[in-house]
Amino acid sequence: ELWYCEASAMSLRLRTGAQVEAVRQLARRSIAKTKEALREIRALGLGETRVAATMLKDLGKVHGFTASIFGGDDAAEGRARLAEALAIQTRLDKAHARETANILRLLRAPGEAGRNAEVVQAAMGGDDASDDEDAPDY
Repeated sequence: ELWYCEASAMSLRLRTGAQVEAVRQLARRSIAKTKEALREIRALGLGETRVAATMLKDLGKVHGFTASIFGGDDAAEGRARLAEALAIQTRLDKAHARETANILRLLRAPGEAGRNAEVVQAAMGGDDASDDEDAPDY
């Protein structure tokens, strides 16, 4: 989750190809480590717990974030993980309606694949040398 948070913060000011690649790598690292932890949780027989549902929700959120910047198959993967999280969460009980509502909110988010395409394109076309100390942070 920390790699996702860093990637999300960095995505607000993409100006260079190096920054775009850094965001991509942080998001991919977040996805890989969350999948690894989820495999371990399932191996312990905890695949139908709130912990698993939360991890699946976070995994879906990161895939959605990645799709919103880079497009690709991440949107479908994100929705699949959110749907899996929702199924587990609703099976557990209704006492945690706030968590269920959050997963539903993420599933209802309009398709944002490519919403930052112009920013990414501009950054990818940019020169890494232009990333100097005097440039404003947006």
